[in-house]
Amino acid sequence: MKIKKAFSNYNLRRYMILIGILVLMLIGFSLESKVYVTSANFTNIAAKFAEIGLIAASMSLVMLTGDIDLSVGSVMCFSAFLAGTLMQRYVPVPLAVLISLAVAAAIGFLNGFMIAVMKMQPVIVTLGTMTAFRGLCYVFKQGGPMRGLPDESFFRFGNGTLFGVIPYSFLLVITVFVILSAAMKKTRFGMDIRAIGNNASAAAFSGIKVRKYKIGLFTFNGFISGLAGIVILSRMQGIEAALGDGYEFEAITMCLLGGISINGGKGTMLGSFIGIIVIGYLKSGMNISHISAYYQSAILGAIILLSVIAGNLEPVRKKKKK
Repeated sequence: MKIKKAFSNYNLRRYMILIGILVLMLIGFSLESKVYVTSANFTNIAAKFAEIGLIAASMSLVMLTGDIDLSVGSVMCFSAFLAGTLMQRYVPVPLAVLISLAVAAAIGFLNGFMIAVMKMQPVIVTLGTMTAFRGLCYVFKQGGPMRGLPDESFFRFGNGTLFGVIPYSFLLVITVFVILSAAMKKTRFGMDIRAIGNNASAAAFSGIKVRKYKIGLFTFNGFISGLAGIVILSRMQGIEAALGDGYEFEAITMCLLGGISINGGKGTMLGSFIGIIVIGYLKSGMNISHISAYYQSAILGAIILLSVIAGNLEPVRKKKKK
């Protein structure tokens, strides 16, 4: 009876399914390569997916309100380019980072203002900013990579590890998720976010400042995307104009797989975090198995569709149960 009751909880059921999938992947891909289930591979996965993990954290909040942000990958890349360019001109690293984060947050604010105040569609607005800032990345560097940044201790952060296993950048991801998870569970902020996602009009009628929340969340999403750009700049000590292309879809995939509803109002930060781990190990396994990038894209697309279908079937299942 306890097991049956546990599976009646949507979030808990999703966690158990994801953990089951992860275990099966660990077993299956470990047969392909002995290095798959090792601390070295975990370190590699955690370092590579730290940036997308940060984006997935803030994307979860945006999606919980029923919105979506397609500009995150371009904002991340632009932020890294801006910080790197300032560093090349011998602007102090802390100041270069702050300017870059402020610009990224301003881009997020612009998205939020157009969506919440001007009532424009999130997909159209963020698709526009995605294209515009990706284009600026190519214009600034003429399609070439940025190299030759000053050698600062700043760059040690992106490649440093705790106990030789956990990258500092992934510790940052964990910290962000813990803070946001606590805010969602322990404060009115979480209740308001879910209320907006379930019914924005009803939430506004009940006194929730929907516009301010949406502008704030998009601004925060821009800030976190900028932070992801700083992290990847620190790790790679350089940047290319195409970097981050497609990160928005990977972050959305992680959120959907973790149980965040595409319609808003349902899902948890823990679910999104587990989604990061599953996608990270899945992509690592596919690379080890020499699965082409085209097939990998198809698989991620299938995961998005299946996650959306599973989320939409949940209300139907509950109605039948009643």
